[in-house]
Parts: sequence; C-alpha cells; structure tokens
Amino acid sequence: MIAIVCLVTISTCQNESKSCWLEEIKESRYFVSKQGNDVLDAFVICNLTSQESWVKLTFDINWALDLAKVDNSALAMVNVLFRCQSSVELEFIKPGNTAQKIKILIVAFRGECKVCTRNLSVFAEATDFFVVNLHGEKAKLSTASALANATQGNDSFSNDLSAFQFFESLPENIHGLFNDTKYVWPNVEAILIQGTPIKKIPEQWKITIPHLQGLYLINCNLTEPPEFPWSNSTLENPLLTESPLRLIPRSSIYQIQDNLVPRELNLNNNNIKDLTSHEFRGFLHFLGLRENGLKAIGPSCFHNLEGIQTIDLSKNNLASLHQNLFQGLTSLLNIFLESNNLTVIEGTLFKGLNRIKRIRLDHNKLHSIPDGLFGSLSSLEVLNLRPQLYGLGYPRQPAP
Repeated sequence: MIAIVCLVTISTCQNESKSCWLEEIKESRYFVSKQGNDVLDAFVICNLTSQESWVKLTFDINWALDLAKVDNSALAMVNVLFRCQSSVELEFIKPGNTAQKIKILIVAFRGECKVCTRNLSVFAEATDFFVVNLHGEKAKLSTASALANATQGNDSFSNDLSAFQFFESLPENIHGLFNDTKYVWPNVEAILIQGTPIKKIPEQWKITIPHLQGLYLINCNLTEPPEFPWSNSTLENPLLTESPLRLIPRSSIYQIQDNLVPRELNLNNNNIKDLTSHEFRGFLHFLGLRENGLKAIGPSCFHNLEGIQTIDLSKNNLASLHQNLFQGLTSLLNIFLESNNLTVIEGTLFKGLNRIKRIRLDHNKLHSIPDGLFGSLSSLEVLNLRPQLYGLGYPRQPAP
C-alpha cells in the first residue's frame, strides 16, 4: 500500500511522491482495550532526502493519521518514522481537525532529521502523544532558541509526552533539552538510551524530569550505576486512566495496578563489574544488571530498595553471593542468576522471600544444593537448576 503524499518545502512543492507508506498493521504486544479486545499497531514510514545541503519540509500531519487509518471500531497505536537521508528540518502543521483522536502516537526520527520541540506539540493536539524516539548521531530534537527560524512562544509539550528514546548515539543537544531548568517535563515517565557511551546522568534531570519512572541505559559503557530513582512517587499513565486502553500485564516480571507506570532501572549490557560498596536506594519494581561482567556484590547492595519485584543478575561473572544479599526484600517475585560462575549457594540466601515465584540458577557451576534451601518458599512456581552445558549440550565429565 503506497500513499501519494506531497512534501511541501518553504519554496516549492517538490516531486517527493511515494516517500511515505503504511508499512504494516499488526496486533499490539503492549496494549489491549479495557474490554479485552485487541489494539492494532500501525507503522507509517517516510523516507526524506534532498539534493540540497539543507531543506525545510512542512507537513500536514493529517496525512500520517489518515494513512494509518484502520477500522473505525478498532483502537490503534500509530507509529510514525521519519528517515532523513540528508539534512532536513521538519515543521508540522494541522490545518484541519482530525475526524477521530488517535489514542497513542509514537514519533521516531532517524538520520539527519531536525525538529523543534514546540513544533511537535502539533501532534499532541490531534493525538495522545506518547513517545519521541531518536535514532542515530545526527537526529536532533531542538529547543526553540536552537533554531534560527523558530517563532517565539512556550517551547514545551510536557503535558502531552511521556517518554523519550535514543538509540545508537545521543542527539548533539541532549544537554540543552533536559538540562535547562526553565523547562520542566512533569509527565515524562521514561527515558531509554541505547548504544552510546555515558559518563553520568546530569544533576539537572532531577529538576527537569522530576517524576521519571523508568530509566533504561543499555549498552552505554557505564562503569557504575546512576543515582536513580530520585523520587518515590508513582505516576499514573493518563492514556490508561482516561482512555479505553490498558497495558497487557507483565505478571511474570512485576504485579502492579493497570493504570500505574512501572518503575524500572535497566542497566543491562554495561561494564559495571564491582558493586562491593554500592547501595541501590528507592522505590523500584525492576532492576536489571544483566550482562555487565559483574564479579562482586556487597551484602547490603539491595537492602534499601523498596517494592522491588524482580532483580536480574544473569549472564555475569559472579562466583559467590553473600548469604544476606536478599535479606528483607519481601516483595521479590523473581531472581535471575542464570549463566554465572556460582559454585556454592549459602543456605540462607533466599530466607524470608515468601512471595518469590521464580528462581533461575541454571548454567552455573553448582556442585551441591544446601538442604532446605527452597523448603520455606511456599509461593515458588518455577525453579531452574539446569547445569552449565559444554560442547554438544552434555555436562562436562570429570577427567578419568
């Protein structure tokens, strides 16, 4: 299915037809209706290029919404991706009213796209704006002062946006976007940065993104965890409170109210090797430390976490764990310790974890299991002790 769309520059309407199309419509993995009906994901893609070194394109956003139209009786999440193969500044307009407000909108920019934050508020007027997603080192989300042609006015759509995602590398003005304390984003619930080195999270974020619920720093070459969360207050997702949508429950990871945003710190695939003296603090549902090369954890590392339901320590280099490591974490549902170098387990490691449902200890080097290690875990549903496998899938046999 190809849409014929005219992309209007500031001077002429160039021949840019067939640049935008509906890629696919499929069942959402994340949302259902409150009646239990499916929600559809519609993916719209637009490739932009120009022979000029710089061009400004003006879009009527109705083209994207019309292009992604599905059966009027169905709920839809619209994902719009702009891929800029040359330097393109995007301006969005909405000259007419949309026939029906889309419930969820995710807008992504890849390549050399540039867009002003205030300009994105046009999308918010016609949709329930959910996520801005930036891919690549040249994608740029700018404040009004950063663009020479920007008009005066309030450069904020914080009441309409809940998440930012950055992949491969940070946009060059990331500090200008979140570090200016004149702009506060009280409804931003999640930030995901993947595949770019980060030394530390700026202190200003505690002011400008005060209610952040999820921080995902994946493959960012971190050597120590950031201080997060900086607030213990929960956040209701207005899309789930005021709309006919609800999240598909992730009961295997955590159990929370349908309208609440999960509180997560995901530090997977970094270089955090030593947590001997570090202590996590605050209210989290999920803590991810998977695949960090982690070798050591202090006995009180997790003791100041509140509400924690899942801790993922899998695919590290842990050879031992202190017997009090999980002491007092009575809300824990899942502990993932698979694919480490554990040879022994202390008999009191899981003592008092009366809500625990899943423990994974597979693919370690355990020689024995202490008597009664799991005997008091009345809620335990899944226990994986599969040994570490070698060669063609058989356990290594002792030398004769």
